[in-house]
Parts: sequence; structure tokens; C-alpha cells
Amino acid sequence: MTKTVVNTDIERSVIGYMLNTPLDEQNQKKILELQDKLSEKFGSAIWHTPPKSLHITLFDWIAPLVEYGQDKEKLFERIFTEYDHVVSESTKNVRPITVHFSAVQAAPGAIFMIGQDNGEFEKIRAEFLDKIELLPNTKKPPTIIHSTLGRFIDEIELEVVQEFLSNLTFSLTQNVDHFRLIKETLDPVLEFETIKEYKLGL
Repeated sequence: MTKTVVNTDIERSVIGYMLNTPLDEQNQKKILELQDKLSEKFGSAIWHTPPKSLHITLFDWIAPLVEYGQDKEKLFERIFTEYDHVVSESTKNVRPITVHFSAVQAAPGAIFMIGQDNGEFEKIRAEFLDKIELLPNTKKPPTIIHSTLGRFIDEIELEVVQEFLSNLTFSLTQNVDHFRLIKETLDPVLEFETIKEYKLGL
């Protein structure tokens, strides 16, 4: 049996700049109901993402858990104009996005929901990568649409969690009308400030 991996970065002070979109209040409540079920089953083994921190990741500009060998604030100032221009151009040509989530999965390090759109996330990510060379060590944008709902703080049997999730009926729809550029200071997105919003179709 595979064991879960205990997360040691929760509440770690970081500096990171990234693009994401928050979940609306109605969906936050749906996630809370799911988290309650997980707590009933697995107790304190799972750390649950707080409602205000729930988000759908687009991609990182400067990753919070990566060291770049230089001051991240100065690095951000250096890349902002170019990155901002590319994101502004790509998002203004995309209409608001409807993302349907119908499955919750567990990997060794996290519990997350998987969503589908009509290709808009991939289009924005691909356009960004076509025009921007990511900073060394920065991970490429995800190839899926996902939102992390929890992380493991105790080692338990992963297959037991996966079986539990597979028997749940889950459905959630998130309407995305903007992405936000945030500066994260406490991982995972526990403390952050919004620097700029990119409205879709504008």
C-alpha cells in the first residue's frame, strides 16, 4: 500500500507571484461540506484548504517554494512589464470560462478536484509559453485544471483515501471571469495580496 506524504510547507513564509482565480462563495460552501466528510473519515490526518485560499491555478510567475539566487521582489520588477503585456493580450481575447468539476482525486501529497473547460486554460497557458521563457527552475504551467482542497499532515494509506473519494458524488461549476496576479507570503496561499486583475474578454 502507498503511504501519503506529509506536507511540511504549510504556514511557511514565502515570496511567490502567480496567476489564479478564486472559487466563489457558493462553491466554497460545497468544498467545506466535502472537507467535513473527509474529517469525519480521516480525522486530523488531512489539512483542509481554508475557503479564502481556495483557487484554480493558471500558472506561476515566480514560484514560492523555488530559490532563484536573487531577491524575488527585484526579479518581479524586472519581469513584470513583459509578463503583464503577454497576459493582458491573451486574456482580452478569451471570453469568460465555465469550468466543470466532477471528480475529486488523491495523490500522495494532496487532495484536489479536476475540472474541464472548452480549452481556454490551455490556450492562455500555451500563448504565454510561446512568448515567454520561464525563469530557471520555475515549473511549467499545469496541463490540467485543478484546485487543491487538502494536504496530508499524517501518513495514512493513500488507497483508502482514493477509494473513499471514488464513492462520493461530486459536481461543481465555477464561472471564471478574471484571473488575478497575487503576491503570496504564507504558503499555501494563506496570506497574499492581489496586485492586478485580468478581466476576460476586456
